[in-house]
Amino acid sequence: MGRKYQPYEVSEYQRRMNEFRYLTLEEELELARRYRNGDSEAGRMLVEANLRNVVKVSRNYFYQGYDPLEIIQEGNLGLMRALPMFDPDRGIKFFSYAVWWVRCYIMNFIAKSSKPQTGMIGHASGVVSLDTAMSDKSDNEECFVDHIPDEAPSQEDELVSRQSPILLFQILDSESCPLTGRERYILQRRYLDEPRPTLGQVAQSLNITKERVRQIENKSLEKMKHHIRENYSLEKDDFIVDYRSLPSGRGLPARMASAG
Repeated sequence: MGRKYQPYEVSEYQRRMNEFRYLTLEEELELARRYRNGDSEAGRMLVEANLRNVVKVSRNYFYQGYDPLEIIQEGNLGLMRALPMFDPDRGIKFFSYAVWWVRCYIMNFIAKSSKPQTGMIGHASGVVSLDTAMSDKSDNEECFVDHIPDEAPSQEDELVSRQSPILLFQILDSESCPLTGRERYILQRRYLDEPRPTLGQVAQSLNITKERVRQIENKSLEKMKHHIRENYSLEKDDFIVDYRSLPSGRGLPARMASAG
């Protein structure tokens, strides 16, 4: 931090990362299996092929006051941390799992650093947060804090808006989570998945209507707000994620894997 941001630096870095060949699912799984069997070169190839994805995720965190290349580097560290934890037998793309680590490394860097200046470079909605607008334009670009009732700002409102992705992840994957399996599933899909699904897509996966998904989502958010009020504090580092608490093998925690 403190170094003047040069926009061309990120563009040049992105260009260089795009030179690494895109890998198919089959190629990624083969490399991951080779890495698991001790082939470090296979691991390097898998990481390099996904560096472009780190840049895409990192762009959501480009606050003024933070060097974007520092943000990207933290994301790269998360990507590398995900490598030995990835289970190719799950049959998913590496970055579908690694994105959890990328986000959490970046968010911990931001949370532990001095407060940046007001404003951002290139993105109007904030840290990839529950403030970030959903991709479904037909859903009127709903975001997490839009669902919090309009009252005087409370401590839990501030905590949610400041550190929501880490906080939501921790709560959803904790034994004390107040939500049912279906409620966890809906919030995880709507606010943590990459890419972010629409109401319609979530409804289809559960074989229910979009309106029913919306109702469950709103009810779940109320439960979450009450849980935050009872269990979290702005005066403590409750929102700093413990990397050991992240799921191993894929991006979806076991307790959220069932929508029942």
